[in-house]
Amino acid sequence: MSGTRPGAIAAAFALAAALVGCAHTPRRPDTTPLIHDLREHYARTHPASPWMEAVERGEVRRGMRFAEVLAAWGIPQVRRRVVEKDGPLEYWTYADVDTFSGDWTRTTFVFERNTLVDWTIVRHVNKDGGLVDWRLRPGRARIPTSGVALDRPTGAAIPVKH
Repeated sequence: MSGTRPGAIAAAFALAAALVGCAHTPRRPDTTPLIHDLREHYARTHPASPWMEAVERGEVRRGMRFAEVLAAWGIPQVRRRVVEKDGPLEYWTYADVDTFSGDWTRTTFVFERNTLVDWTIVRHVNKDGGLVDWRLRPGRARIPTSGVALDRPTGAAIPVKH
């Protein structure tokens, strides 16, 4: 490796690791005894699953089936089935509240033929007693700066009126 500094190689690896970490996969913020039991049951009944590590970390990924998402995140607060022209879709919605700030996040997973195909994350921020709402999508998630929300899909900043 003539002409290459070890520091540059280490920096390149650190950058690559950071970019891989930016690939947004929803992670369950808390683990209840029920979710722990569901994960244990999944591990016993699906010992060779390629999703095992993600389930154990509470992460979901496109391509997972109902069983993996259930084990990773638990029972959804809302479950809705809609018949579209291309076939039925199922929506699982979870809400998580930060009791300290009053902020809350709503995550909705979309299943097609029992397979996770997409999700939407909506974060509701308690700002001076009002809520700022913006949608986060996998691979395009950006947190707005104070006083603005981001328009989707353009990403343009929109002033928030208080």
